[in-house]
Amino acid sequence: MLLIDPTLYVVYVEWFILGLTCFVFLNYHSSTDNTNLLTVHSDFPAYFLFVILALFLGLRPSSYVFGDTGNYGLDYKLLEPNTPYELQFRGEWLFNNLKIFCKRMGWSVHYLFLIIEIVYIGLQFWTCKKLLWENSWIAMLFCVTAFSFYTYGTNGIRNGMGASLVLFGMALILANKNYILGGLMFFLATGVHNSTYLPALCFVASITFVRNPKWAIYLWIASILVSFSLGNVVIEMFRGLGFDDRLDAYLFTKDKQYTAFGVFRWDFLLYSSVPVIFTWYVVMKRNIQDKVFNALACTYILANSSWVMVIRASYSNRFAYLSWFLYPIVLAYGLIRLHIWDNQDRKVAIGLLLHFGFTFFMFLMGKI
Repeated sequence: MLLIDPTLYVVYVEWFILGLTCFVFLNYHSSTDNTNLLTVHSDFPAYFLFVILALFLGLRPSSYVFGDTGNYGLDYKLLEPNTPYELQFRGEWLFNNLKIFCKRMGWSVHYLFLIIEIVYIGLQFWTCKKLLWENSWIAMLFCVTAFSFYTYGTNGIRNGMGASLVLFGMALILANKNYILGGLMFFLATGVHNSTYLPALCFVASITFVRNPKWAIYLWIASILVSFSLGNVVIEMFRGLGFDDRLDAYLFTKDKQYTAFGVFRWDFLLYSSVPVIFTWYVVMKRNIQDKVFNALACTYILANSSWVMVIRASYSNRFAYLSWFLYPIVLAYGLIRLHIWDNQDRKVAIGLLLHFGFTFFMFLMGKI
């Protein structure tokens, strides 16, 4: 465990990432063409960033300053050293067996956290390496500058770990056509967090019958209209479907009354709309077609549409992350791989700065 004040962790992480972002911004913004993007860069900076962040976050104290970290730490402390492994593939069997394995090995909870961070951040690195191998460093920066990166690395760690498994499974299928190993990643993801079968199913839909992002965008717009007009009726429909094992508690109080915010969360919707608008611009405005981008964008939009329909509910951010984990990858792939502008180096610099600018602003406001 690192002997660092838990309240300073987010400060160190965000300022460290700010320094890296500014360095890349100055380097790429000075370019007037696509020279930087067309140059094959070393994977070492991305690998180094993965190792540093995995160690720093993985060896954090077991403190409630990090939200659910405190609960996981307490649960691990109460776990009996001789607890038998769960051999039935139901519930969060993989995550539970990981805890049991670490406990039976006599390891502290920090080893468990470290393994989770290695999977969470490491699979994002390998996804960037597979999909954007020539610019994995910039792609990795998009991942760690995402608004949800720190939160799901320290608070919703089970959700974050499961989402990274889904992300890597998608990369295996899109980059290597390895459907068996990709499907295995999806299966393992559901063993970490049940809700991850939603983005997995959305991905399957995106490579089978919703391949055109145009139709996904229409569905997204329709989901806004449905949510805005029907409200709690849609929440009732989602209740009990198993997208999250604590969904009923989030959507309902003990007397079964809705715990909705009472207003439509336009701020959440505005944030979520950026990849949708970017996809519209790329596909419909510039008429650029790329199978990998289409699959990533459609998966994001379809998963986000599911969340939009329960946007009024308390803690609906648990649903939002099932699409938000794809947010940086959609932006990174489009900006880095697709030829959208002649001076795309500069556009990537601006996109990265704006992407992290929102995250850093929310950090300064105390929202992370």
